[in-house]
Amino acid sequence: MPLFYPSSISREVLEPDLLKSDFSSLKKFGPLGLGEHALYLNSFFGERRHYIPLSAVDRVFKRVAMSRGGFSGKGLFASISYLVVQFDGGEERQSAVRREEDIDMFLAAVAYQAPWIKTLSISAETRLKEARRQEEMRYLKKLSPTASESVSSLSKQRDFLLSGNEYLKLQYAAKAKRADDISKKSLKWLATAIVFCSAASFIYGLVSLFKKAGSFGIYFTLFGLAAIFLFSGLSVMPTGKNNRKAVRKSLDEAVSDINKRIASYPGFFLPPWYAHPVCLDRMIRIIREGRAETEDEAFSLLKSDLKALDSSVQVSREEYEEIAAIKPLFLIRNYE
Repeated sequence: MPLFYPSSISREVLEPDLLKSDFSSLKKFGPLGLGEHALYLNSFFGERRHYIPLSAVDRVFKRVAMSRGGFSGKGLFASISYLVVQFDGGEERQSAVRREEDIDMFLAAVAYQAPWIKTLSISAETRLKEARRQEEMRYLKKLSPTASESVSSLSKQRDFLLSGNEYLKLQYAAKAKRADDISKKSLKWLATAIVFCSAASFIYGLVSLFKKAGSFGIYFTLFGLAAIFLFSGLSVMPTGKNNRKAVRKSLDEAVSDINKRIASYPGFFLPPWYAHPVCLDRMIRIIREGRAETEDEAFSLLKSDLKALDSSVQVSREEYEEIAAIKPLFLIRNYE
């Protein structure tokens, strides 16, 4: 049992007995947590140190800062991700989370458990609505019986995958494998050196603070730089969980987990290493646009479309997010 239970940062609070029960049975997603009655956030001092009752949450979503070098392989640092919670009719709390996949799995769990809570920012929601409107303008007014049956089957398979989080584990394991395949060893060791420099900056800032040498602005700058480089470099530098052997093991486990899941769905179309809702979504669109009628035809065109998408092709932000999610799945399997 913990010595101290998390404190509420909302005007709403849970009764002590309910908080104890909820906190003891929550689902953990890295430093975040989700219970039946509240979501739990990390702080500078530790994991899941604060909570917000679900009834007080208006919106929860991911915010990403810096470049996405971790996906593209262009650049040394990966992105820094934040979980943003809007609550109490206007309050907002932002928590930095080192592993972006922890936020994605947390949001997927929130969407499944508490579907009334919005999991996109207002701007992202607006862009998504416009993107869907543009998509629907390309759809056929009427599908053939074969195409309608294919769309129905693929939609059910997509909803089945969305009810779990195995596909997210597969997505990030494939992304890590792809990044490891194309990354230069020298960059990893450079990232290690920068992480140690950031640690030195943090220590120097603490020493200066205790000695009261310099202004507050210097401390703020030192601690800020240390945090930025530490979060960025840790995702690149070689560690016990970030090396070739560990990445390969993580991918094998992710494929095994999703294979076990889809085995319970008779006639699931995609092989386990491509079992992702975005793949099924794009196949549905291909059929609704009249480019294919069967699942096999749609899958073949999906692979062709992804092969044609490279850094020279301009896409919308929404499509970029989709491509970033599934293209590593195909790249590491060489589009088989």
